[in-house]
Amino acid sequence: MDNHTGLGNRLYFEHRLDSVLQEEGKVYGAVLIIQFGMLDMIRDRQGKSSVAQILQQYSEILKEYVDDTAQSVVSRISANDFAILLPYVDGNEVERIALSILRMSQKVKLPDYVDTNMVCHIGADMYDREDTSFKILAEADMALRAAQLHGPSGWFMYDSGQLPASEIKGSVRWRTAIQNAIDTDSFVLFYQPVIDLDMRVQHYEVLARMEGTNGELINAKVFLPMAKKCGLIPAIDKQILLSIIDVMEQGCLVPISVNVHIDSWLNRDFCNWLIQFLKANAELTKYLIFEVSEFDLAQNAKKLSSMFAAVRRFQVQLMIDQVGLYVLDTGYLDYLDVNYLKLHQSLVNQIQVRAENQMFIRSLQTVVANRNILLFATGVESEQEINTLERLGLHGVQGHFIKRPSETIDHSIEVIDIDGDNLNL
Repeated sequence: MDNHTGLGNRLYFEHRLDSVLQEEGKVYGAVLIIQFGMLDMIRDRQGKSSVAQILQQYSEILKEYVDDTAQSVVSRISANDFAILLPYVDGNEVERIALSILRMSQKVKLPDYVDTNMVCHIGADMYDREDTSFKILAEADMALRAAQLHGPSGWFMYDSGQLPASEIKGSVRWRTAIQNAIDTDSFVLFYQPVIDLDMRVQHYEVLARMEGTNGELINAKVFLPMAKKCGLIPAIDKQILLSIIDVMEQGCLVPISVNVHIDSWLNRDFCNWLIQFLKANAELTKYLIFEVSEFDLAQNAKKLSSMFAAVRRFQVQLMIDQVGLYVLDTGYLDYLDVNYLKLHQSLVNQIQVRAENQMFIRSLQTVVANRNILLFATGVESEQEINTLERLGLHGVQGHFIKRPSETIDHSIEVIDIDGDNLNL
């Protein structure tokens, strides 16, 4: 039993989960892991006793989901983490509960120095009789890391079948697997063309996969959240940048964009390495485009302005991606010299019938009009979306409908034919 909240601890939770999985009849449900990460900051500044009342308030919110009849359970499984066992619920109910917890957690009074956009993250996993408690908790933990990687308070659950059994590991095994991939350069680069509206290739975006122990390719949205938890993202970003330079040195001199994550930009050793890397490859840096997520950048624009200025001196171009997903204020552009903004897929989906999204893009166009910034869109999945985006003045588009990622770049091709493939791969 946890003395601070009166809830069960991790061992209690695991025993209850094991018990549910062994019941007769049909077994299914969900486990949620809820993390209030900012509690560490409050402990550091004000001491352990300062979080007791806040912990109690959060536990009271979660206790609303305890139901003896349904056998649902809430436990505090670590200093900042709670878990909820929800037998016999479906995905819609999980979403409703996750959103309710996020909404209620915003009502807890916190010190002024806490960023209220970064209060609560939730990872969820659906289970059935075939699953083990280890697998369920490992998947929920991976989903939690994915929610954290996305940025502000939010929740995440992998789609059914999205995580093959070989990809479900505990934190220690993930650290070992990712470190091994770094040490052996076991990242495979795929390239997806980003085109202008004349169907000409403007640049290629790198999409990394990690080779698993059985030779399978693991999607970045699976391994990156765990790499973030293990502090290995700067090392991965280094490895991918080195691989891109290798490709360019083999004669593939086309513009290539690559996501450099906020963990790397905020890491002094990485930034020192990056400047040396750019100096050593000065003849190729004009082909590099660094992508940074809008949410992370908006939180750190002033802090990163001098580093971005240093990078720009090597003719590297900068692209802000996930535009419009979380941030509505583009004030960060006052501090940074960027070349491109890339609209998030949620703004692009069915844009031809969504007047409010069209209005957002028009207002964004007025912001960038005098800054020499071009707008792109990702996740484009239909001719109607392309036509609407062209009418709204976008410079280019990207998506599986246009061209699926490939392991090679045919730099002799300047104009592409659309694949017409809108599969979610």
